[in-house]
Amino acid sequence: MAMSSDQQRVELLVHLFHGPFKADEGLTDAQLPDTIPSFFMNWLVSHFELLPKEQLAAEAGVSVEAWDWFGMMASGAVPVESLVGVWPAVTTSRRPLPQHVVESAAVVLLVRFTDGRIFPMTTICHRAAMTAGEVPRDCDLAYFLTDRCRDSIDEIRKTSIDQMYERGSEFGDNHNFEQFMGLLLTFINTQVQPQLRPTMLSYVRLFQGIVAPKLSDADRHRIAALKARQAGIVVGGFDLS
Repeated sequence: MAMSSDQQRVELLVHLFHGPFKADEGLTDAQLPDTIPSFFMNWLVSHFELLPKEQLAAEAGVSVEAWDWFGMMASGAVPVESLVGVWPAVTTSRRPLPQHVVESAAVVLLVRFTDGRIFPMTTICHRAAMTAGEVPRDCDLAYFLTDRCRDSIDEIRKTSIDQMYERGSEFGDNHNFEQFMGLLLTFINTQVQPQLRPTMLSYVRLFQGIVAPKLSDADRHRIAALKARQAGIVVGGFDLS
């Protein structure tokens, strides 16, 4: 099946990124995931006229016409933001095939309100929709996550926080959650067969991590500093506000 123009652009982008761009900038495989689109764009602008376009197109398995889009990018007609949606997939596309097979992936968005109401949104992708092959690669998963995170942002853009609130459900405060988890753990420890308890407890930890994830030390310090600042307390030796 012939590739679409968008597919050809991505194939050429991948070839440029992992080929001449990587070589010219002296990047290692470990550095590639941290490379930002604007760094690549600057390289493309400065090297565009010198690149052997027919040769690189043939190596990437695309038509020479795929270069038209890169020419517009180099001239500034196409903004660097156009790369953001595919960039995680581009930077991971040359990794070896994973040894472990991803069956599905899901992105869960929980918007928790101060009164205990929660709006959930979940999107899931099966491996058959993630890749044409048997084993989803790193770039397949990266593209799915990028795409679904964009969907979450679109949910806010198309609706509003107040509409999310109306579509949410009441869950109460953390005390209700703690009571529920206590009852669940009591049931597992007293009613479930011992050989099944480790699996059941794994599900409990997974559920807790989704519904009530623990804050990192850095997040806790950041929140404490923010609350102190809002209360008018100077944090540290200087207050530049």
